[in-house]
Amino acid sequence: MSERLARTLDASEVSPREGGSESPLAWVLTLVGGPDPAALGRRRALEPGAALELGRGGDALGPRALEDRRLSRAHARIELDDEGPRLTDLGSHNGTFVNGARIDAARLDVGDVILVGQTSILVGRASVHSIPGMSVYSPHGPSAHSPHGPSVHSPLAPSAHSPEIAPAPSPEIAPAPSPDGPLVDALVGCGPAHLALVDAVRKVAARSTTLLLLGPPGAGKSHLARVLHHQSGRPGPARAIHCASLPDDRVFERFEGPGPGASILEGVDEASPALQARLLPVLDAAGRSADAERIIATSHRPLEESPLRPDLIQRLTRWIIHLPPLVGRLEDVPLLAQHLLRRYLGEARALHPQLTLALLRHRWPGNIRELEAVIECLAIDADDGDAPLRLTPRVRALLGVDSPGLRATPGPTTREGAAPALRVDREGRWFEAPPQGRVEVGHRKPLARILAALVAQQAAAPGVPSSLAELRAAGWPDERVLERAGANRVHVALTTLRKLGLRELLLRRDDGYLLHPDVVVRRSCGEVAPGIELDPPRSWSTSRVSLGTCSSSASTSPTGAHGPPGARCRR
Repeated sequence: MSERLARTLDASEVSPREGGSESPLAWVLTLVGGPDPAALGRRRALEPGAALELGRGGDALGPRALEDRRLSRAHARIELDDEGPRLTDLGSHNGTFVNGARIDAARLDVGDVILVGQTSILVGRASVHSIPGMSVYSPHGPSAHSPHGPSVHSPLAPSAHSPEIAPAPSPEIAPAPSPDGPLVDALVGCGPAHLALVDAVRKVAARSTTLLLLGPPGAGKSHLARVLHHQSGRPGPARAIHCASLPDDRVFERFEGPGPGASILEGVDEASPALQARLLPVLDAAGRSADAERIIATSHRPLEESPLRPDLIQRLTRWIIHLPPLVGRLEDVPLLAQHLLRRYLGEARALHPQLTLALLRHRWPGNIRELEAVIECLAIDADDGDAPLRLTPRVRALLGVDSPGLRATPGPTTREGAAPALRVDREGRWFEAPPQGRVEVGHRKPLARILAALVAQQAAAPGVPSSLAELRAAGWPDERVLERAGANRVHVALTTLRKLGLRELLLRRDDGYLLHPDVVVRRSCGEVAPGIELDPPRSWSTSRVSLGTCSSSASTSPTGAHGPPGARCRR
C-alpha cells in the first residue's frame, strides 16, 4: 500500500522509538524466583559505574524481595562497566550461581539466570522507557503485608534506601491475575513485551477498529482477543469463528443478525479463497458505529507469507498487534506460571530454583499453551503443604530435561564450546579435570571415598544428588558420627575437592551434592553405565591404568563389560 492506513504495534520490540530517535537500552535485572511469589516480576535497571549489592534483607529489588534465609548479609555484587555487568561473589556461605554453575566472578549476558540463596534473577536488556523513568518496577504493587493489601500494577512503596519507584500501568488495562478463567493470560507479565500489549489494549480496546493479531501458535492470540472485547465494554458477546474447521456456509451463519459484539476470526489465514471473497463486504460494514459488529482476526503467519488476497489484507490491517513467542518474553514466564498455578492448584506456590531455571532455559516451541500443559502437570504432581514445587520426572519429560540436574542448563564450559570431561580412578584415589593435571587424593581416604561415591551416583542416577547422610557413610564407613558433626565433615571434604579443581563440576543442591550432569566422567577401569564412559589405556595389551590396575590377560572380565577382550581388573 502506498499510503499505509495500518498502524502496527510490535509487542516483541524492546527498543520502541520515541520522538524519532531510538530509545537507549539498559541492563535490567528481573526477579524471577524466590521464597515470596508476590515479589516476582520486580525489575531494576543497572546504573553505569554503580555497584548493586545483593544480600539478605536488602532492598536492591524493592522491599521484602530479598528476605531469603539462604542469602548471606553481603552475598554478591553486580557492577556495570563498559564491557557489561560483572557478578562477584562476596564470600557467601551458600555460593553464587550463573545458569546452574557456581562462580566466584563472571561476566553476565542477556538470558543468564543468577541464583543467590533461593532467589533467582534474570539478566536482560530493555528500553529505559519500559521501566518508566525509574529503577524499580513491580507488577504486583505492595506486598500482601502492606496495610493496603496486594494491588496489581500499583507502585511499590519507596523505602529510605531504594531508588525512586516506577509508576505502573492502570489496573483497568491490566487486571489482576485471576483463577476464574483464561481471559487474562496474555496480559500477565512484567517485561517490555507485556507492557506493549497493555499499551495496545489501552489505546484500541474501546474503539471499533478492525484488529489483526499476529503471533506463533500458542502465543495467546485468542486470549488477547477476548481481553480486547472485555475491555471494550461492548454489551454483545465475543463469537469465535474457526475459519479452517468450519465450512464456508457455517462461517457465514455466524454473521447473521450481527449485534454490537465481536466476531473473532480464528486462523483467518486458513480461510478458503471463496470465504475470503465473501468476507470483504463483512469487513467493509464492520466497526462503522458503536452498534456495528467488530472484527478481530488472528493469524500465525507473517503478512509477507500470508496466502490472503491483497484486498482482504488491506481491510484487516487497520491495526496490527504482534504477539511475541514466549521465549522472547522469558521474564514473564514465572508470573504466567503462578497465574496458571492459581487456576490448577488453587494457590500460588514458590518454585524450587531448579524448576525456575528449567522453565527459563526451555525454548517453549508451544509458547503459552505448552507452559499451561507443564504447569497443569506440575499441579497434579504437587504435594500438600507450602514447600517449593520441584522439578518432577513428568515435568522433566515435558521439558525434555533428562534429569533433575538440568541438561537444558549450559554446562560449566558451554561458552567455550566443549562439554567438560573428568577422569577419575575407580576408587577415587586421583582425578584429572582439564586443563590441570592429575590430582592425587588417595592419601586422604575420606576424600577418595566421597569422590568414588559421587562417581557411582552419576553412573546409577545422573543428575540425582547424593545426600549428606550417604556421603557421610561413604567417607567414614566404620565410624559412628553425630549428624551435625558428620555434615560438617562432608562440607569440609567437598570444599577441599572444589579447591583441588572440582569447583565448576561439583554442584550443591538442597538435598545433597552431585557431579554436574553435563560432565563426561571417564573411569580408569570399571563397568560402563549411562553417563559414564570407560577410559581404556592406550594399549590394552601392555598398559596399566591408575592405582587400581587393568592389565592384559587371556581371560575376560567376569561381567564382560570391564573392557575389550583380554582385559581384566586387579585389586
